[in-house]
Amino acid sequence: DHRDLHLSLRRQRQMCIRDSVLDDPKLSDKEYDSLFRELEELEKKYPSLVTDLSPTQRVGHPVSSGLQSYDHAVPMLSLSNAINDEEINDFYKRIKKWLNNSEVDFVAEPKIDGLGVSLIYKNGILERALTRGDGFKGEDITHNVKTINAIPLQLRKSVKPPTFMEVRGEIFMNISDFNKLNKSRELLEEKLFANARNAAAGSVRQLDPKITASRNLSIFCYEIGGSEDIEFNNQVEMLDYLKSIGLPVNPLSKKITSASEMIAYHHTLESNRNHIDYEIDGSVIKAVSYTHLRAHETEADLVCRLLLE
Repeated sequence: DHRDLHLSLRRQRQMCIRDSVLDDPKLSDKEYDSLFRELEELEKKYPSLVTDLSPTQRVGHPVSSGLQSYDHAVPMLSLSNAINDEEINDFYKRIKKWLNNSEVDFVAEPKIDGLGVSLIYKNGILERALTRGDGFKGEDITHNVKTINAIPLQLRKSVKPPTFMEVRGEIFMNISDFNKLNKSRELLEEKLFANARNAAAGSVRQLDPKITASRNLSIFCYEIGGSEDIEFNNQVEMLDYLKSIGLPVNPLSKKITSASEMIAYHHTLESNRNHIDYEIDGSVIKAVSYTHLRAHETEADLVCRLLLE
């Protein structure tokens, strides 16, 4: 049955994304490819069964001209910076002062050195994807983003999807995949990419989605910008929601409660960065509470930069 195979492949894809993070695959590439080919043959035989949400439709046709730009529903603004322990302490004190010294929790996560993206879902269906651009307007890269297996074309229906939701994330290429890509380009005597970030950014801005599909890109989502029908009291609730609807969230995200924990998290990340298979250039620390910090929205998040070796 076409519908059963279609749904099975979508479920298997979600499992593969989850298992790749846990390094515990339940389905081999060979088994997945076999199911995929079976679906392709079935859709070839019965074209009327093909839908936009079919796993076979992730790679579309090339875009004939340059990328079009659209406004972000909510601007993608830059964050404050800290370059040493003292400035991290100052950030903690500033937040505590805004909250009249009441208890406050934070969420810390790696700052991925990738390409910022906004994923726009309407009624649970991916409608558009935009680059960060200048923060107010970004380029339409929907045709390429649809080729990234980690990004669901339709959100998991654990709850009723919002009528509109703009999800922020960072598209990246694993360092191991980057090294393989450059090795193959070297054999073909093509220009090498300087780093994984440039490779990811160049892949996403291609006019031909077949090129993007060949690059094995991934994403971690970290925030909801504009939305309708949903509200969250804090960052932890929001991250849990993103996971529940099938969007990848960085497993290294961690709830912390003090300035000393902020500093410890940042230094641990700095020590372990060579063992992480994607490029990071710092840690991001966010005040958990939304309710009390709306007036200071653009200053309640902090980027702590890593020392370059």
